Amino acid sequence: ITEEFIGLTRYYIFQELFAIKQEFGSKFGDMVICLDKSSDGYWRRDFYPSYKEARKKGREESDIDYRAVYVVVDGIVDQLKRNIPWKVIEVPKAEADDIILVLAREYHKYEKILVHSPDKDMIQAQRNNNNVFQYSSLTKKWLVPENKHDNMNHWITEHVCLGDPSDDVPKI
Repeated sequence: ITEEFIGLTRYYIFQELFAIKQEFGSKFGDMVICLDKSSDGYWRRDFYPSYKEARKKGREESDIDYRAVYVVVDGIVDQLKRNIPWKVIEVPKAEADDIILVLAREYHKYEKILVHSPDKDMIQAQRNNNNVFQYSSLTKKWLVPENKHDNMNHWITEHVCLGDPSDDVPKI
């Protein structure tokens, strides 16, 4: 089952990257691939040790050998860094989400930004600007703050108060 999962993972990574470039490249320009760099842990775990613990438990209970999967994914990342003309960014102890939000905040002044992610947390990248857009290939929809509430401040306040069960962040 691990070998099948690895084969599908490899296929979907490259399929998704090339599909994004083909569909959105002419409107949004160069692609920047942002990756988690968790080899030293995540900075959030320094403050909240239970951060994403349920995911870890799920991997441990799975029939898939995720250590073997991560070895292959690391190899794919190395190939991307060396052989593809797109930028690949990793920051120690940071998640891809953190990098995306910083880049969107810094570069939306100069160009249109596409955040290609189904993650609802990325909606905040659209805060206070009209040059950041978010698309989910999972739902085949554009994600906008209005999908959550009438305004961004309300959405962020609600999100902070209700926590994030998918990341094991409790509500207030």
